Amino acid sequence: MPLNYDKWANLELSDDSDIEVHPNVDKKSFIKWKQQDIHHKREERRSTLKKLEIERGINAVLLPRVQAIRDGVHEHGPQVFSAEVARLGNTPSPDKPLTDAPGQPTYDEMMQNLFIQVWEKARVFIDDSEKLAAELISQLTKTEESVLHRNSAIADEIAAIEVEEGQKITSEGIRTGFDSSHVNKIGQEENKSQQQHYQPSQKSLEVLNPDAATNTPANTANNTADDLPSLTPSMATLARIPLRQYKALVELIAADKTLLSDVTTDALFVEAFNAGMEKKTTHALQCVNAGLFIQYCNKLGKDGLSLFMQRLTQAREAEAVFMKDVQDTHARIMERSAVLAEQSSSTNNPQEKEQIQLMSEGDTAITFDVPEGPAPENIILEGDAKLQQLDSETVKQWLNQRWSIFEAFDGELKQALSSNSLDNVNKYLANLPVSSAENIVKDLDTAGILNFSSSEIRDETGERIARKGRCPTTGESPLGYVCPVSGYPTHVDEAAWRADATHEHYHEYAQRLREVNEDEHDLRSGRDMTEFELPPTQDLEHTVNLKSWEMLFYTRNFNSIDSLRSQRHLSRLLSYPMTVAGVLHELGPYADRAGGRVSGGGERSLLALRHTLHKQPTPYSPPTPPVRIFIPGARAESQLPPSVWMQLAHLFPHARLHVYFVGPEVNAEETILPFGVPGWSTTVNSHLTLSAIQASWEEVHDAFYPYDPFTDIFFNFHPGLGFPSMLPSSHRPSEGLGQRNGEVVPFREFTPQIDAEWATAFDKMLSTKCPIVCTAFGHADIKRDVDALLNSKQITQEWETVIEPGNNVFSSQRWEVAEFDTRVMIKSNWGLWAVRGRRYDIQNVEMED
Repeated sequence: MPLNYDKWANLELSDDSDIEVHPNVDKKSFIKWKQQDIHHKREERRSTLKKLEIERGINAVLLPRVQAIRDGVHEHGPQVFSAEVARLGNTPSPDKPLTDAPGQPTYDEMMQNLFIQVWEKARVFIDDSEKLAAELISQLTKTEESVLHRNSAIADEIAAIEVEEGQKITSEGIRTGFDSSHVNKIGQEENKSQQQHYQPSQKSLEVLNPDAATNTPANTANNTADDLPSLTPSMATLARIPLRQYKALVELIAADKTLLSDVTTDALFVEAFNAGMEKKTTHALQCVNAGLFIQYCNKLGKDGLSLFMQRLTQAREAEAVFMKDVQDTHARIMERSAVLAEQSSSTNNPQEKEQIQLMSEGDTAITFDVPEGPAPENIILEGDAKLQQLDSETVKQWLNQRWSIFEAFDGELKQALSSNSLDNVNKYLANLPVSSAENIVKDLDTAGILNFSSSEIRDETGERIARKGRCPTTGESPLGYVCPVSGYPTHVDEAAWRADATHEHYHEYAQRLREVNEDEHDLRSGRDMTEFELPPTQDLEHTVNLKSWEMLFYTRNFNSIDSLRSQRHLSRLLSYPMTVAGVLHELGPYADRAGGRVSGGGERSLLALRHTLHKQPTPYSPPTPPVRIFIPGARAESQLPPSVWMQLAHLFPHARLHVYFVGPEVNAEETILPFGVPGWSTTVNSHLTLSAIQASWEEVHDAFYPYDPFTDIFFNFHPGLGFPSMLPSSHRPSEGLGQRNGEVVPFREFTPQIDAEWATAFDKMLSTKCPIVCTAFGHADIKRDVDALLNSKQITQEWETVIEPGNNVFSSQRWEVAEFDTRVMIKSNWGLWAVRGRRYDIQNVEMED
C-alpha cells in the first residue's frame, strides 16, 4: 500500500525548508521572521480562545440570574426587581470570575450595572406599575436574547479557532500512540505482601463510653497514622548491596519492577534510621544509597532506570553529585538517630528525674541582683523612685523583706547567686525536687533577685525627659504627667498641664513633640527601612540636582520616598555629607552667588575648590591632589558609617576626598602618626579616605601644613561660638539661655566659647585663607555665633564673609528635643554661614610724573 505524505503539508515551516527567497533577503533571517510570525499568531489565537471561554463562563453565570428576575417580575411585579437592586447595593457578594485582569468586577457588580441600564429605559413608566413591569420584562428578555446570540457567536468563533489549530502540526499535538508495559508474575506475591505491610491510615471515632456501643466496639479500628512501611525480602536485598555496585542494583530492580516506588524509598530510610540508632553505620549508608537510587530513578520517569544508569556511567560529575547526596543524607540520619537514641534511653532510664532549669530566650540574659544587706535607717528617694512618688517606709519594708528572703536560702544557693552565674544556679536547682525548685524560683522573683535583661534597642527619651526636664508651668522636676497629645512627660501633674494647655504656644510644641515621638517609634518598629538603602555610584551621563532634598533624592535615584517621615529619617542621616556637598558642588544651592549670599571673594574661593573637584583627568594629566575637608570639633558626624560619607564621594566621581574628623570627643583608641594622638584612618575606596584624630585643632594644626585654598576647606558643625563657656575659669550667665519672640534672651556677663575655647583654633584656621563653613541649630544660634565673632577680643586675624548667614538647604528635617525643656526644639544644620581670612589683592598702579 502506498504511503500518504499529505499530512506533512500542514507543517508550515522548518529550519531546513527548501524555499526560495529574494537574493537581497537572507534565508536564515527570513525563516526566523516567518517562525516569529507563526508563534505570534499562535499566541494570539490562544489569547482570543481564553477570552472567549471566560466570556462564555460569565454568561453562563449571569443568564440564569437574569431569567430568574424576569420570571419574578412576571409573577410578582416590579418589586422583585427593586428588591434585587437593593440587595446588590447593600449586601453584594464578593464572588467574581477567576481572571488575571486587574480590578475584575464581581458578578453582583455586573448585574447591578445591567439593572441600572434596564431601569434607565423603564423608569418613564414609574407611575404605572403594570406598564413598568411590562417594560422591565421586555428589557430583560432583550438582554436574554442578546446573551444567547452572543453565546452562539462565541461557540462559532471557538470552533473556527479549534479547526485552524487542528490543521497545524505542532509539538503540543503529539500524543503517545503505542506504549508497552511489563508484568512480573514472579514478584506479584511480594507486591501483595508489600501492600499489606503499608496500608493508608484509617480514622476512628473516640467515644466517652466505648462499652455502650453495641454496633461498633471501641477497638475495632486502630489509628495507624504512625505506622511506617517495613522491608520486604526484595528491599532487604537492596539494602545489602554495597556502594557503587550499580549493576547489582539494576539487575535486582529489573527482576522486580515493583521496587520502583516511593514505598521502597520510605522503607529503606526507616531501616537507615533504625540502623543509625543501633550504630550500624555501614548498613545505614547502604540503605540510604539504595533509597536514593530508587528515588532518582522515579524522578526521571518511566525509563528512569536506564536513563539514570546512563548518566552515572557516562558522566563522573553525575556520580559525584549522587554520592554527595548519599553522604549528606546519611550524615543527617545518623545525627538525628543519635538524638532519638539518647532521648529513648533517657525516657527508659528509671533513674532519670524531672528538673527545673532557668533558660533564657532570644537575646534575653538572666542575671541575679543579690542584696548587700538590710535597708538603712534613713532612706532618701531620688530619680525614678521619686518620680513614681513612692513612700520611703514602703521602700524600706520591701528592702528588708528582700534581705530576709535571701537570708533564708542555704549557703550553697547564696554562693551560686553571688557568683552571678546561671550555670551554677541551674546546677543547684537540678539536685532539688521539682516542688522545692519551683518555690525557690518563686522566691527569687518575689525578692527581685532574678532579673531578665535584653539587648534590644529601647527608646528611653521619655525617661530622660522625665528625669532632667522641668515643668514649663511650675519650673519643678521631675515630670510625672504624660502629655496626651505628644506622649512625652511634660508637666509635674495634670493641673500644671491644664494650665499650660490654654496657651497658644502649647499646641505648637505639643504637635512637634508628637512628631518626634512617632518618628522614634517608627525607627524601632522593625519595618523594612527601604529609605536607608543608599544608591551606588552615579552614572556620569546623569546630572545631579542639589537645589533641594526632593531634587537630590530624585536625580540620585534613591528609593521612592513616600512619606514626610521617611524624608525626615533620611535627611537626618545625610545632613552632614550633603551640607558639605551643597557648598562644594558646582550645581549646589550656593553656586552663582546664591541670590547674593555668596560674596565676591567667597565666590573666588569656592570656584578654586570646584575647579579641583570637577576637573576631568586626561590620559596624560598628573594625578589630581586630594581635597582635604577638615572638621574641627567633630562629634556625631565622626560616628556616621563610611557608606553615608560615600554619598559625598559619589557626587564628585573625578576627585579624591580626604575627610579629617578632629576633636576631643572623637572616638579613637589607637595612636596614629604623625600626630602622636589617638585616632584612626580608613580608606573606603580610591575616592574617599576617612581619618579621625582625638585632639583639639590647635594641637594638630601645624601637622597639615602647607594649606592650599584650591584643595582645603573647614567645616565647623554647630561650633557654638556664642554659647557661654563651661570652663571653670569662664564667666557664666546668671540667667538661662533661650529665645523669646524670635529674639535672643539677653545675658549679663559671660565668656563666649569663641574667646574661651575657640580663639587659638579659629585664629589658626583664618590664617590659612581657606573657607571656614559653620552651621547652627536655629536663627538664635546663628545670630549668637556671628555676633560673638564680630565682638570677639581674642581673634587677631582679619576675616571676611564668604557666605552670608541664612538657611541651609540640606538641614535635617527632623526636630530634636532638648531634654531639659521640651519647648526647646532644634534641627541639625538648620543654618549656614562661612568666612575666611582676609586676602588683599595687590594691583600695580602707574604713577604719573
